[in-house]
Parts: sequence; structure tokens; C-alpha cells
Amino acid sequence: MIDDDRPTLTVRRSLAAVAGGLASGCLAAVLTDLVVGAATSGASTTTGEGIGAAVLAAAGGVFLGCLVSALVVLFVVRGRRRGARFSGLFSTGLALLLVFFGVGVVGSVAAPVIELVGLGPLLWLLVPPLWSIPAAAAGVVRLRWVGYVLGLGLGALLLTLAVGELGASREQARFDAAWTGPVLVPRTSPASPLAGYVLRGVTPPGEYADLAYSYVSPGDEVVRADGSVAGDRPDAYYDLSFVAPDDVATYAPCGTAAPVCPVVGRALGGDVLADASSGSWVVLLDDGAVTLTGSLDDDDAVSVLDDLRPAGLDAVHELRVDPDVAL
Repeated sequence: MIDDDRPTLTVRRSLAAVAGGLASGCLAAVLTDLVVGAATSGASTTTGEGIGAAVLAAAGGVFLGCLVSALVVLFVVRGRRRGARFSGLFSTGLALLLVFFGVGVVGSVAAPVIELVGLGPLLWLLVPPLWSIPAAAAGVVRLRWVGYVLGLGLGALLLTLAVGELGASREQARFDAAWTGPVLVPRTSPASPLAGYVLRGVTPPGEYADLAYSYVSPGDEVVRADGSVAGDRPDAYYDLSFVAPDDVATYAPCGTAAPVCPVVGRALGGDVLADASSGSWVVLLDDGAVTLTGSLDDDDAVSVLDDLRPAGLDAVHELRVDPDVAL
């Protein structure tokens, strides 16, 4: 049989080839990772041996998965006109995609994109061309199908992000409405009333979290490759937490043990109580309490607490963190 007498590669068969190839490749990669992981389960992931085993499992799984995918695609399109071209282009596209993710993990090339968009939604844009480009090159579909598929993938990506953002905003609105504690914000952000400190994190009310802010003063210490430390000023931190009325006795104990928490100043219209045993300060309010923890002295603690002002949770969500130290 000459090549022209072979049946043509159809859309249905090409789609089946890609679906089968991806499914079998993913299964092969997962099984490889599980087998290598089970064989090296005694090695700690924090040791050189454990890390080497984890890298070996991941690399072996990716290689085997790619190989199995290509073989399955080649088997499904065998005996079809331009089937070999389709299989070759699919294999090339899959390898490039895996290299993109691999380099992203090691060299931070793809990592910022994955972190910004998310791996799940990003697959809407990256996986469909594994079929459309080989199909167009093999003459199964017209070239404009590549654009159609990319457009649909981009639309699915945007829709997924929009739905996820809407769901997250609604969930956060529910947590905000349920919050009964005080809502105070610093007068400026990401700056701090203490020189050298910047805002690095804002924790809004959540299912298992109370409103909180975290600040850091970056130091100059650097850990060298040999384990030695250069510099003489480590990072310094302080954290502000806001306590709902029902939790004051648990999370702001100075409020119920004033004799062992002397008054060191005034802020927010109340006394600033210091708990030397835990390195914290507390101000009791009508709607709960504010606690401050960190390696500060009493005057600095009073300055931090006095910098806060009443606000709504909308102002909390608008606070700016320093991008260089953001959590």
C-alpha cells in the first residue's frame, strides 16, 4: 500500500489520539512517581539522598509520561495519511510544554506566570494547541482552527479566572460580614511609624483567621553557601492582631490579668498593657482588643498602636504591602 492509498487522518481519530496520549502519559508519570517514592520512603526529603530521590522520581515520571504519550498517539494514528507528522508534532509540543514547566520550577521562567494565573486555568491555554497545531500541520483541519482553539482557550481561561475571583470575593464578603472584632488600619501603608519597618502581610478575616498585620525590618544578614553568616543585623518583625470580644479572655489575657500587665502608655483611647513574659502589648476596646507582638520596647509599642485609626474592612483590603518583602 502506498502512502496516498492510506485513509486520511480524521478529526475524531486525532482527538482520540491526543486524549489517549495525555491520559496514558499522566498515568505513567503518576505511577512512576509513586513507585520511586515508595522505594525511597525511608529517605528524608530534607537530606541530600531524599531530595535526589524526589528529583529522580519527578524527572523519571516526566520522561516516561512523555514517551508513553508519544507512543500512544503514534499507535492511534498508525496507517493514516500524515499520521506520523501529526504524532511528531504532538510529541514536540508536549516536550516543549514540559520543558516550559520544568524550567519554570528550576529557573523561575514559567513560575511567575503560574503563580499569577494558576496552573489549572493556564492549562486551558496551553493544552488545546497540543491538538490544534499538529492537526493543522497534518491537514486534518484548516489553519484557522489554531486561532479558533486558542481563542476558545483564552476565553475559558478568562472565564475561569472571573468565576474564581467572583467566588473568592463573595466568600471574603461573607467573612467580613461575620467579623465582630475591631477594624483599625495604619495611617500609611506600606510604611510603619517605626523607621525601617514595612508592611509585609495583611490577613483579612477568614474561616480560621482573624484580622492581622505583619511588619518586617529587613536586616543585612546573608547565609553563604558554606553555612556561614555575613552581616550583623537579622530581620526584625512585629505583628498586630485584632481580637473579637468573645476571644479576649483567650487571646488577650492581659485584659483579665491587669496586675501582671502594667500600663506603659495610652493609645486608641485606652491603656497599653505590657506582658513581658510573652513580649506582647494589649489595648482593650469596646469591640474587642488589639494585641502587638515583637521585639520592641514599650515606647515603640505605644507608637505602633497609636498609629492605628478606625476604618472599615474596605480600607483593610486596600492596604498596600511592600512587594519586596510581601508574604
